[in-house]
Amino acid sequence: MICQKILGQKWHKFWRNFFSKPLLDLSQPEGFLQLLGISMNSHERDLSLQLQELASSFRHHKLLTTISVMRVEQESEGIIAALQALQSAFFRPNILFLRFPNEPSDWEQLLPVFKEAKQLKVGVMLLGLHPSAGLGRMEVINLWIRPQLDDLPIMERLEKGNTDLAILMSLRLAKAWKGELNIISVIDKEEDRQETENYINSLKDLCRIPRTAKSLIIVGKFPDCIKQTPQGDIDFIGLQSIPDFQFVHQMIDMTGSSCLFMSDSGSESALA
Repeated sequence: MICQKILGQKWHKFWRNFFSKPLLDLSQPEGFLQLLGISMNSHERDLSLQLQELASSFRHHKLLTTISVMRVEQESEGIIAALQALQSAFFRPNILFLRFPNEPSDWEQLLPVFKEAKQLKVGVMLLGLHPSAGLGRMEVINLWIRPQLDDLPIMERLEKGNTDLAILMSLRLAKAWKGELNIISVIDKEEDRQETENYINSLKDLCRIPRTAKSLIIVGKFPDCIKQTPQGDIDFIGLQSIPDFQFVHQMIDMTGSSCLFMSDSGSESALA
């Protein structure tokens, strides 16, 4: 997994307080973490020291971690260059972990990164941290599944739904947190309920989702259904093929929790 870090004291505290815990829980026990520092001024040394401190913390928890620092004019240039260069590495990164930017202008810079990650078959995890809730009590995980009701083999439906990575990571986090997992689906009409239940039950069986996981099917328009769901400490949501700033921002606001937006690489499989 390759992770982005931006120079600055506030981002250093942000990483220590909110990134370290989920990164550890999502990467352990067999993961490999590559921290990428992006500097757009002359403070590479400060950034390198910050990264070394973070890397030491991860290594203390027996997570193999390396660091790299790049000085570039635009953040996206550094991330894309790193993704391309690491394709030939022995430990090729399969996931790119990014933070959700606060400004639409910063978001525009990330759009080429999403495109490049897709071309290189690298999955994306985009963390949108809720400004007041943070990670909450780290107890309740909501996994949003868009039901695939086409008459296709389950593997093809999983691929079409872009949910392999979200399922795998939500299961890993639920195990690490010893938390409650809710599987949530929104459907347009009541007539689709039974078929959606069958689809979710198939996922539970084939992906070895614990029996303790609860499923919730809500009929209605997606934005209106959010307030009917259990309050989560983090929500796992599929990332659109062309990610939209307003959608991501609104989901963080409407769920009242931090959100991890996921895009599959195409190589992972949630099927046991």
